[in-house]
Amino acid sequence: MRIRSHLLLLAAGAMLPVLAFAVLVSVILVRQDSATVQRGALDAVRAMMTGVDAVLAGTVTSIKALAASSALAADDLDAFHEEASRVLGTQATWTTVTLILPSGEKVIDVSRPFGSTLPPVRDRQSVADAVATMQPVIGPVSAAGGSEPGVPVRVPVIRDGKVAYVLTAVVRPDSFEALITRQRLPDGWISGIVDRAGRFVARVPARPAGDLASVPFRAALLQALNILENTDVKGMEYNSPKYIHALYQTMNLAFADRDFYYGDPAFPPEEPVKGLLSKDYAKARFAQIDWTKNDPNAKPGDPYPFQGGTNPFTSILENWKNSDFVLPDSQPASGGQDRRVVPRTDSATIEADSVFMESFFAGTTSIEAADEEGWVVSVTPSGGWVPAVIAGRTGIGLSQRAQSFVTEAKDGPFNVIEPGKRPRVTLTPTLALKDGAPYLAFAVQGGDSQDQNLLQFFLNVVEFGMTVQQAVEAPNVNSYQMRSSFGRHESRPGRMTVASSLPESTREALKQMGYTLDFVERSSGPINAILFDWKHRTMWGGSSNHGEDYGIAW
Repeated sequence: MRIRSHLLLLAAGAMLPVLAFAVLVSVILVRQDSATVQRGALDAVRAMMTGVDAVLAGTVTSIKALAASSALAADDLDAFHEEASRVLGTQATWTTVTLILPSGEKVIDVSRPFGSTLPPVRDRQSVADAVATMQPVIGPVSAAGGSEPGVPVRVPVIRDGKVAYVLTAVVRPDSFEALITRQRLPDGWISGIVDRAGRFVARVPARPAGDLASVPFRAALLQALNILENTDVKGMEYNSPKYIHALYQTMNLAFADRDFYYGDPAFPPEEPVKGLLSKDYAKARFAQIDWTKNDPNAKPGDPYPFQGGTNPFTSILENWKNSDFVLPDSQPASGGQDRRVVPRTDSATIEADSVFMESFFAGTTSIEAADEEGWVVSVTPSGGWVPAVIAGRTGIGLSQRAQSFVTEAKDGPFNVIEPGKRPRVTLTPTLALKDGAPYLAFAVQGGDSQDQNLLQFFLNVVEFGMTVQQAVEAPNVNSYQMRSSFGRHESRPGRMTVASSLPESTREALKQMGYTLDFVERSSGPINAILFDWKHRTMWGGSSNHGEDYGIAW
């Protein structure tokens, strides 16, 4: 198994909501929604905005002073280059100073010798805005390695009522970090600054850096990878009976832990994330796999000893019964928002299932995006599915994800509904880094199938050598043994959806292991992904043929 060599960091997260503020946006994730906390939030945001504005205003003032240079007035660009270089040396937060013609052509960049061939200005729009308005303009944040890494602050140099040049100072993004750090935000909040395009500049964790418990992990995918590190996945052969059995049993264990330990990290007790992601814990869980048959009674483990702690819910763990969530066969699966339902034989149920399957793919989307400067985004927008309660006259549908809560601690002590709390979610937009650089951005819609399909996609690429397009179309298997995140939270032990192309011999072997199979033509899930080939400096996009997914390159 070589997962470790392929993957240095795999992080799953969700896009953060942002509050627009002129040029820069201050981001605050709200832990509680009481009126008092909301007022405190606004005060904190205003304070942060004021600090950011002060930094930018000071930069504009300094640039205006430089624009009054006699060398620039005489169009002696060589002399102005020297003068601008001296000014740059006095500005600790600036990375460079550039002089740009109204056409967008860069004529000076003090980070390079005078007369050098200069790269083009990537953000021509903010230059055009400065020319058109004759007012200072803040450009979008540019990634390190771009022509203007940082936040470009542009000031028009006006002569005889016309813009002769646009003088720009590029401010380091991390210069705003101190402003964030100084804010006294409510305990458990996370703050940051993003540019007007919604891209993160700095992020200050609510708890010390490196504390995994400060991050709202959706870690079933990560746990599954840790468990599978203990065997030779590639040697099992793709979609062989042994490989499918290994996937199913691994997901049984990872999702059992999810159903017990995952919740809102802003609410105590703290999730045992370090233990859940421990390699030793994964090895202990791997040892519990029965390689001859499915285990319908796979239970949550106890990760606390693997992080030097004591489980506060030992009695609940000991009394955990999977049978409590197994509905009689006479009752159809409730499905919820995006839970795949196994069709029954009567016509009324088949019709209901058809309607449900249509909503299954319409309720959530996945988007992957990347650009030449190195920005990468993975997001899975979801919630507010129609029919929905609309917030007044806004047209905004309220989320139905409160159904993912439980009401009693015995059914999941970390995910019990209470005021201000967020339910654990199925959304798993994912970024994988290799050697410290983006390697894969991938996501999929489909409720409890998300971690399952993304796990198999990832293994398809790193273990079985598939291209990103092959990997998004390859047949997957889906389990229903975990407790559904929707509807009545029912469990279907041993139930598995497989592709109709699965060979008869494999089907029979799985049935002998205790699995009940249903078949679909395409089982990959609507996966979207981008792979980054740093050797050849290329990006490879893939969209599955499962639904209305597609890729755009420009």
